[in-house]
Amino acid sequence: MRIVLRAVSYIGYFKARFAAKFLIMWLSLLTPLVLPWPLKIVIDNVVLGMPVAPEAFPSYFRGFFVGFLDGMGPVEMMAYVVGLGAFMVIVFGAFGTTAGAADYTEGQLEEGHDTATQTENEANAAFSKFAGILGFVEFRLQLRLTQALNHLLRSQLFERIQALPMSVLNDQRIGDSLYRVMYDTPALTNVFYQFIMSPVLAIFTAFVILLVMSFNYGDAPEVVYLALFILPLQWLAIAPWPRLMRRRSQASRAAGAVTTGNVEEGMSNVLAVQSLGGNKQERRRFDGHSGESFKRYRAQFLVTLMVRVSMGLARGLLGLVAFYLISARVIEGVLTPGDYGVLIYYYAWFSGALTAIPYVWIRIQHNIPGVRRVFFLMDLPGEAYTGGVELERVSQGVEMRGVGFVYSDGRRALENIDLKASVGEITALVGPTGAGKTSLAHLVPAYHAPSEGTLLIDGVEVGDIAVKSLRRQVAYVFQETQL
Repeated sequence: MRIVLRAVSYIGYFKARFAAKFLIMWLSLLTPLVLPWPLKIVIDNVVLGMPVAPEAFPSYFRGFFVGFLDGMGPVEMMAYVVGLGAFMVIVFGAFGTTAGAADYTEGQLEEGHDTATQTENEANAAFSKFAGILGFVEFRLQLRLTQALNHLLRSQLFERIQALPMSVLNDQRIGDSLYRVMYDTPALTNVFYQFIMSPVLAIFTAFVILLVMSFNYGDAPEVVYLALFILPLQWLAIAPWPRLMRRRSQASRAAGAVTTGNVEEGMSNVLAVQSLGGNKQERRRFDGHSGESFKRYRAQFLVTLMVRVSMGLARGLLGLVAFYLISARVIEGVLTPGDYGVLIYYYAWFSGALTAIPYVWIRIQHNIPGVRRVFFLMDLPGEAYTGGVELERVSQGVEMRGVGFVYSDGRRALENIDLKASVGEITALVGPTGAGKTSLAHLVPAYHAPSEGTLLIDGVEVGDIAVKSLRRQVAYVFQETQL
């Protein structure tokens, strides 16, 4: 939960845009208050020719539309209903009779069947239940918000990686760091939206629909009770899956990071691989890692599939019961045929809102491993830039007296090194691979601190020199040069 709350805290960077997105999404979830009532007018008053009964409609719809239709003929009423529908399509978009939007606003690229290739859509996620003018406004707003959030997080993580001590950077594979920056950071986007928007808006929508159903259809309370039963039933349906989803997602991301690291390492050492005839070995290594990555993703997708099946069966079972109860009330004459369409619509929308609440928990479990991997790297202790003597310009040189260095894992790289390199001289360090040449060179700009002995720059111990001023005096030439 601490990770979730930390992810949600990023709302503080985008308060105004997040509030605007929240407001428009809230409006989109209020559309059920209006959508089914024109259908009742068409069935009861236009097709069946029943007189308009204003008391059969909710007060908010009765005041601005139903009262206006009172006394009109079927053709006139149908014309005004069509006009209202055209206006709503232009502003809100087209909605289907199954309580789901038949038309909505989204934009996604084709994606592959692994975590890495799906993050491009997550890093640019935008969606609106509206498809008209409001849909375009909401889509553009969320797109900019998502991109700004991911840019901020990637920048913070990359800056943190740059500040890590050399010893940590040596232990952290470049491919894994790349995976975290590019492919794990979008996981925060889902938590960012889902933890706040989905539960709050789903509960609010369900509450509003419940009030409308209770006030207008108190003669059929069993439908309301049945809809309320969906929530505990859905929690039971997902009970076996959250922990398994989290573990499978973690395994999928870890395998993807290994594959990315293999690609980076292979490309960095391509000249060595080709010159030593290691192409087949490198191909086999990549084939194994890539296959493992897809295998882990398939395991994760299997859990996702089981969650959807479990929740779909639970919702479908109660849907059949609701169909029976509403149909029976229509046959008994308690409800009109027009009420059947309204109640089926409201029941489907209400059940969808309640189903979204437990499903959010599953989605969070799916994304938490990625967020955890990002925050883990961000929380690693950075390099300490302590104050000290400002080194304007090296005038004498470097001197080592009995210097030794041991890595954090216990490997000794240097022991009892005495060296004097004066300004104006060229000093070459020669030795076989693993002799400690790079480790010794890293001591000079204070990438590592000597485990024992003394390292002096112009007669001043390196630990007493301001790190930034020291590194301004050091130039680095990469070992592998290419044209």
